Amino acid sequence: MGASRKVYTDKDLRTLDMITALWIRPQMYLSPVMDSGGIAARLAEEAFRLTKKQAHLDKLDNWFIVAANEDWLSYTNTADIQQVFRTHIHLAEMGSFDMYGEVILTAYAENVVTFLDTKMTVIKGEKESQLLAKFIESKPDWKRVVAFSDFSISIRPGSLTTEQLQFLKDAGKTRP
Repeated sequence: MGASRKVYTDKDLRTLDMITALWIRPQMYLSPVMDSGGIAARLAEEAFRLTKKQAHLDKLDNWFIVAANEDWLSYTNTADIQQVFRTHIHLAEMGSFDMYGEVILTAYAENVVTFLDTKMTVIKGEKESQLLAKFIESKPDWKRVVAFSDFSISIRPGSLTTEQLQFLKDAGKTRP
């Protein structure tokens, strides 16, 4: 006799928010050689492809800065900017299965801010950099700016940080 097999039903399925999905299975969404500079370059390409206009990439202290003279995030048709940084929003211009890269920042960077004109919105973290704000103010042509602190990503499955494990515990989720 063979071993009995568990019968799975729709009750066994669960939907993960995008941040949790990135933490639990980064290899499904990210390249093995992804780093802060690679994410910044990806966002600059995203801005350029969507707006068909100049995109800017810079680094100031520990901040990576991606900017464009047009708001590339307005192409998401999502009114809530926080949602753009927290959910999977399909981005056909980058490939059939690609998504806006901003969600990767929310999953991995300690600090993420965005500016629309010169109005800053903190997406994640509590760090408001006066140096960063002053730098953005010196660039009046920039319509949308996304800035984030340097970070590293481990693509190894099961390599969650203490912060990520605590978040999952607090949210009542378990590791697969």
